[in-house]
Amino acid sequence: QELLRSVLTFWIGPYEYYVLYQTTSDEFEHAYQCLMRELCKAHSHIHFVKETHFCSDLLQLIQAASSQYLCFHVDDMIFYRAFDIQSALHFLHEPSHRIFAFFPKLNEHISYSHPSSTTAPPPTFTTKLKYKKYNLWMPMKATSDWNYLWELCGTIYSKQHAVTIFNGIQAKFGNAALSSPNKFEVHGNKLIHLIYPGFGVDMKLFAACPKKAIMSVITVNRVQTDYNVPIYDDHFMSTQQLLQYFVNERSVDFNQYAQQTFNSVHIYALYLLPPKTKLTQNRAMMVDMRKEEKTMVEESNEEEKTPQTDHDEKETDEWIL
Repeated sequence: QELLRSVLTFWIGPYEYYVLYQTTSDEFEHAYQCLMRELCKAHSHIHFVKETHFCSDLLQLIQAASSQYLCFHVDDMIFYRAFDIQSALHFLHEPSHRIFAFFPKLNEHISYSHPSSTTAPPPTFTTKLKYKKYNLWMPMKATSDWNYLWELCGTIYSKQHAVTIFNGIQAKFGNAALSSPNKFEVHGNKLIHLIYPGFGVDMKLFAACPKKAIMSVITVNRVQTDYNVPIYDDHFMSTQQLLQYFVNERSVDFNQYAQQTFNSVHIYALYLLPPKTKLTQNRAMMVDMRKEEKTMVEESNEEEKTPQTDHDEKETDEWIL
């Protein structure tokens, strides 16, 4: 919810946004249904796609993209300053700039990598006269986060590069390496040579990022089990706690983040606006209804296991339905 709200608030320019999602319980399925009802009618450029098979779903979305450029997001990202995507795309698209990708998650204050628990020394930057709010650097001369080139935290790539990475993973590692977002990222980095720095006239030596921070990744929860990705354990929040924030209509205080300076892409700070005095979306009631429906079905199944003398088979089937 808060990633989408931040995109709607801070992105400037046209875009189509696709949410590929899966749920592990009725409660979370219902939460997504609530979110769809609240957002999709008012924002026709936001689309929800229920995951059936991550590998094929991902490829279909990449291939269907009408734009020459695309990016991937994870749900614990938030934007908190304006991001002019049209300006960034013009900067990226200019052939003379020789830019491989645009990294919104990076900025000149990033000097620490939380995933690797190491320093991330900022590289030597250059700028272009017409695009003074962006920095350029050469990843091949950088380290740590400044040389981590295939990732899902908002980086803008060409569609052609995304297809090349997908096909490369599939050919070298098989579909199992494309079965989750984390595997897509990890195996994509193993094949980054397929797209960076390129060859001949297509060689693009530079990467770009905003000078000023526009987003962060709030790393207080881990839901995937593929890798033991580090989080801020002292600030851990369970998925149930986060779901309760959704039900209670709690919102992130973007202004609090904009007032801070962070030296890491991944942060633990979770700033929320004060609780609402009156809830408007009836999410709590809807979740409770779903719980009641689930209980009724479970009770019905128990009744089916117990011989009944006062209900015939037809009556029982109708009750379960």
